[in-house]
Amino acid sequence: MQNLWAQQAKSLPRALRLDGSPDQYSATNISLPGDFTVEVWVRLADGISNADGVLGRSGGADFNFHDARARFYGGPQLGDLVIAKRRLVAGAWTHVAVSRDQDGLFCVFIDGELDNIGAKNHIGVFSGLDIGRTSPPQTGTAGELMEFRVWDYARSEAEIRASFRRRASSAEPGLVAHFPFGGDEMSLAGGAYVAPIASSPRILDESDAVREEEKLNRFRAMLEKPGDAKRGEPLFRNLCLSCHTVAGEGAGVGPPLDGSSHRDLDSLLRAIATPNAAFEPGYRTYRLETHGGEMYEGYLVKQDELGTTIGFMGGAQIFVEFTEIRRGRFLDRSFMLPGLLDTLDEQMVADLFAKLSSLD
Repeated sequence: MQNLWAQQAKSLPRALRLDGSPDQYSATNISLPGDFTVEVWVRLADGISNADGVLGRSGGADFNFHDARARFYGGPQLGDLVIAKRRLVAGAWTHVAVSRDQDGLFCVFIDGELDNIGAKNHIGVFSGLDIGRTSPPQTGTAGELMEFRVWDYARSEAEIRASFRRRASSAEPGLVAHFPFGGDEMSLAGGAYVAPIASSPRILDESDAVREEEKLNRFRAMLEKPGDAKRGEPLFRNLCLSCHTVAGEGAGVGPPLDGSSHRDLDSLLRAIATPNAAFEPGYRTYRLETHGGEMYEGYLVKQDELGTTIGFMGGAQIFVEFTEIRRGRFLDRSFMLPGLLDTLDEQMVADLFAKLSSLD
């Protein structure tokens, strides 16, 4: 088994692993002058707090988390410069990014989507920052980090969304620091280590990224056709309300679609055409296996000392008693199935998105 794992590990992605000790980090001594973007994939342990850091130094600036929400803390005098609205879920891979533009305005992004804009501006230099280090002195980051990148400009939402699932090349313009954690490119402190991981976010190589972009471009061309929201209504009810809700109507399995008219059209397209690229952590697929060999995949409705209730598309549910359960776990993929648009013709796609774009 050890030989088999050794062979398999060679092809697996690698991550920086930290166990929560205050002296564990990667000694990178990064400086952030002017405008910048910092981005990374993280999977953090239970109890996500300001002890969990992406980039920082003791007693100083810190890209960390408060109440499971990503934030950029400028230090004791500046306080929070931006903090996310959406909370991360422990044990789930999530892409987080923070940017500062030339005017000193900070933005935070979750899974390629702009989550919040800071209320304070600051243009000073942040220096002496280490990966995985955080400002609270008594504890440290507990979790894993992958594909750490620093850019010397404030990347747009479209740029982050288009590339956060792609492997980066160190030759890319504006990329001033890149740590894929694949080799000996860093100095590790306090027992921090880099290890292969079997469960990781699906980061695309160049060929996969090209194929995905070709698929999206095909649908983008369809969206250039004039769509009719009234014609899209029946499609919307059949395809969308079987899982989502609008104004309280619908199955309530997926996140509400109210306010879709305020979302970027390309963001909506990516969410539907590539549902596993990024999704709300509360809507991950849950897999339950029984001692009798049965397996169910759906969304987790309820779990207590009596057992687990799993829900499925269309509203059906099943309850499995605690004594019958072998194991249950969340999977790193959305409950929403891929290929939803593949069965529609060009006009139907245009009509469906016209309907989505009308939802306030």
